[in-house]
Order: sequence, then C-alpha cells, then structure tokens
Amino acid sequence: MRKAWTVIGLAALLASCASTQVALAPGDNGSVAVLDPKTGDEISVVDKAGSVIFLSGAKTKVSSVAPADFDKRFAALMAAMPREPKYFTLYFLEGSTTLSPESAGDLPKIFEEIKARPGADIQITGHTDTVGSEEVNDAFSLRRAAEVTSFLFTQGLDKAIVRLGGRGERELKEQTPDDTPSAINRRVEVIVR
Repeated sequence: MRKAWTVIGLAALLASCASTQVALAPGDNGSVAVLDPKTGDEISVVDKAGSVIFLSGAKTKVSSVAPADFDKRFAALMAAMPREPKYFTLYFLEGSTTLSPESAGDLPKIFEEIKARPGADIQITGHTDTVGSEEVNDAFSLRRAAEVTSFLFTQGLDKAIVRLGGRGERELKEQTPDDTPSAINRRVEVIVR
C-alpha cells in the first residue's frame, strides 16, 4: 500500500512561479485544497487518488494519472518523501521488566527497521497496568522502556536518536479498575520515524 502523502510539485515552493502541480498519489485517502497563491481563496479540491491539478494563476485543469505513470512522473519526489512511521508494541510478564517470549522475538525486527531508516527518530514509551501506586507504576514504566532501549543500544543504536518516557497507568489500552492485572496494559510502545 502506498504512503498517504500529498505530492506537491517543487514549483509550489517558489511564490513567483507561473504554474504549480498538485497531485494525490494513487492509493492515497483524503483530499487537498488548492489555494489561489495571490488571494488565498480555495480554487479547487483534489479528492480522487491519482488526480493532478495544474494551477496557473487562478485557473485549474484536472487530469487523472494511471498508477504506473504517476510513479514514473513523480519518482524523484516520491523517493524523497519520508517513510511512514512504524509502530511496535512489546508486552511484559506481570510484575517484571522481562519481555514476553513473543515480544522478545520482536526486538531484532525493531532494530532492523531502525537500521533501514537513515536519520531515524525513535520514541520508546513504557506503560503499566493498574496494579500498584501511581508513583511505583511511573517508575516501573520507565524501567520497562529502559530495558528495551538497553537492548537496542547493545546492537549499536545511536543514543542521540532515542527519546525515552514512562506513562505509568495513564494511557491504558484496556480500561480496568485499580489493582487489576492486564497483560495488554503491561507494554512498551516503540515508534520508529
């Protein structure tokens, strides 16, 4: 599936250009409002994937582009677009900073995703269930995030690209009363951008 990115021709970056292209890539969902560069008024809306609007002054011309032609025509621009973030969720055994066996197997996948992204930015956030006090869970969630981070550091992850946090029991995936064990809530979420 294609990245849901709006493609705007490089000419759009220059205010003095006579014409601009605005396109919605095949497979994109959503829409893009096209504004008159002089007045800021909405001229048109692109809401069909594979559509290209040619804007010259306040005049527009809309055309459709086949997926293969779109790839060819906007290849350089698409190649320069950042990849969509990748999300990983790792689960922990109750009352510990030990990953579940299934989650332990995901650590190498996370590192491979990071290696595949030049200039990656990593957010690692720990969470707990509602067993224990808020203060204890805050510290525990941070220790879980640090455990995952430590593994990635041993693999050679650059410490400068990681942001680490602990949310305790503030962002439950499964709403439970206090002092309720929940495997779904005992987790670390990793976002690789």
